[in-house]
Amino acid sequence: QHDVIFDALYGLKLNDFQSRKQIDKALAKTIPASSTRQFLIKNLTRNDAGSFTWRINLDVLYNNYDALNKTIEPSLPFTKPALFIKGGNSHYVLEDDAEEIKRLFPHSTVATIQDAGHWVHADAPDEFEQVVLDFLLKQS
Repeated sequence: QHDVIFDALYGLKLNDFQSRKQIDKALAKTIPASSTRQFLIKNLTRNDAGSFTWRINLDVLYNNYDALNKTIEPSLPFTKPALFIKGGNSHYVLEDDAEEIKRLFPHSTVATIQDAGHWVHADAPDEFEQVVLDFLLKQS
């Protein structure tokens, strides 16, 4: 699912850009969601010569993407409170996952922020903050 993003990031010749706005416009051709582009652009920095460069190690992420997506097989359930936040427009956490989440995190809560995608914190930062704050306050 992230191939489009990797292709877009690798397709940028960062030395050709003078502003983040220009990079955003270039990314918009293949990544229509502004919130996703803004999230990605936060990973830009300038080098000593003043050119843009990625703060993240894009090659390592790309070359190890399959390993990053492997299922983690826990040996025991996590028995303390846990919060899962999912976007209502995301397909990462499905209804079919609920049983497995409860098995591995028996004291968990799943909160859905309806108008957000996978990157809930970028799509709906205020709502995300409130859900986390409410959860933490209930734990104290």
